[in-house]
Amino acid sequence: MGLAAKVFTSDAAERRISERRPVDRSSTVRDRNRSAIDVIVSDISETGCAIETPTELPIGSEVTIGLAGVGTCTAKITRRSGNLHGCEFARPIDPTMVQLAFTRDTVVAGPFSSATIADPSLVLHEPMVEKWPPAARIALIGGSSLLLWGAIVALAF
Repeated sequence: MGLAAKVFTSDAAERRISERRPVDRSSTVRDRNRSAIDVIVSDISETGCAIETPTELPIGSEVTIGLAGVGTCTAKITRRSGNLHGCEFARPIDPTMVQLAFTRDTVVAGPFSSATIADPSLVLHEPMVEKWPPAARIALIGGSSLLLWGAIVALAF
């Protein structure tokens, strides 16, 4: 008696717990020494992301990844193939965050000047400090020096 069976094979790297969204955006990864490493985030999902960098990140190492619009996430390097590294987040991120990731800039550009401040009275200005005349400053320095040398001589004897 024969049994009918279907055999399914799949590449372990292609098995996904959640759908990945391609992003191809610049980011920064920090290793355990807090060293900044420039990377390209290729894609992102709720459970991880793929990053490209020529810097070799050891499999199993823990990193922090900056995700524009989301914040930073702790992740573990799970695979590496050339410059491509697979990362698994320590905690899955919300599906909404996956959609928001890299849709906002990390730097806000704008015409910032005192004219754009709603209430100019809130701007703090340094107080005006009146300097002593040069002769008074020299007299103060010279007098202080004489007093200190006098104290040194008095202690020496």
